[in-house]
Amino acid sequence: ARQHVEVGKPCVETGGAELAGGLDARDGPGATPGPIWRGALRSFENRGPWPLALAAPAPLEIARGQVVLGAARVVGRDGRLDVVDFRWDQGRIASHGSFSAVPVAGLSAALGLQFPLHSTLRLGGRWAIEATPKLNGTIRIEREGGDLYAVEHDAPVREDLALGLQEFVVDGRFRDDALAPRARDRGSVAAGAEDGAAGGASHA
Repeated sequence: ARQHVEVGKPCVETGGAELAGGLDARDGPGATPGPIWRGALRSFENRGPWPLALAAPAPLEIARGQVVLGAARVVGRDGRLDVVDFRWDQGRIASHGSFSAVPVAGLSAALGLQFPLHSTLRLGGRWAIEATPKLNGTIRIEREGGDLYAVEHDAPVREDLALGLQEFVVDGRFRDDALAPRARDRGSVAAGAEDGAAGGASHA
């Protein structure tokens, strides 16, 4: 049997989510006992310090002890998040995806932190993780554009105080909850010389 349902409406003040789909009985061979809800996350919006909204409906399944979200793109005033998949199954989590154009300054402000330097730096990256329940997988964070300046975050910006950051990459591998990071950066000093000796080395 299948029943169509719609759940939730976005709130004008804070945002919210809207679902639409149908409820199916799962009674085939090998099926998990109980019904499954199949449909879509039709909308999602957050109007808080970090405004976000779902760009298009995303496939969604919900069953007892299980949530499966398909491809979903979330865009904000700053940055974009592309979820390839997300699965929660009896407390175990698996997800893959990427993000881009995330400003360091805006992210710090949304988290209630004060970044010490003036920043126009924007980051991108990707993840592939599983928690079963120990965390395993990989994550990459890299510079997509922008720079850091040797002045406090609220001080006037001078281009001659730019750090000249050209490359910044952090690769992290989780193995049974332990994180093994590896960083690589390359830039130039204010005079324009290559920063290979001071900041261009790779860090294991």
